Amino acid sequence: MLVDGAQKPLWHSFESFAVDDLVFAGIVDMWTAHKKDVVFMETVHHLRYHPHTVVHAVPLEAEHGELAPMYFKKGIQDSDEQWSQHKKVIDTRSKGLRKSVPRGFPYFSVEFGMDGGFAHVIEDEQKFPKYFGHEILGNIVDVMPHTWLRPKKEQFETQKRKVVQFSRLWVQSPAALIPCAAIECM
Repeated sequence: MLVDGAQKPLWHSFESFAVDDLVFAGIVDMWTAHKKDVVFMETVHHLRYHPHTVVHAVPLEAEHGELAPMYFKKGIQDSDEQWSQHKKVIDTRSKGLRKSVPRGFPYFSVEFGMDGGFAHVIEDEQKFPKYFGHEILGNIVDVMPHTWLRPKKEQFETQKRKVVQFSRLWVQSPAALIPCAAIECM
């Protein structure tokens, strides 16, 4: 794991557009109560044959959270094809992710809490690394590359302990008031 408390992955779906904003807000509230910033990373790919979305919610110390927008913007600018059909960096802060990225395109997005963030339409899915966001986070928190390139498989007991810890944090947070229907996708 890159950082303690990171959800691995938060959920799998066809796209996060189907997930209620209350879930995102609840996770932000939960970590804000512990004086942490949250970065949501989403990768949508393989839309032709096996549509798939992976969303990660990563809590960061405040000083790392302040650096995250700068690191991600630079990382997205340096990614993918030099000459692309789509804008390299799509700012989602004013219109939100749903209105900024056209449906039906593979993309990577990063959101900083509930304040919006950046998105990038993936031009060539074969060349775009699946660890892209993790590499940038690894640079922010200064961990060795093998941490995100070849993460160790966790034992069941370790995973179980992390689920229990997360459940306790969730129940103690304002997020516990979210209706059950809003979090069924998790």
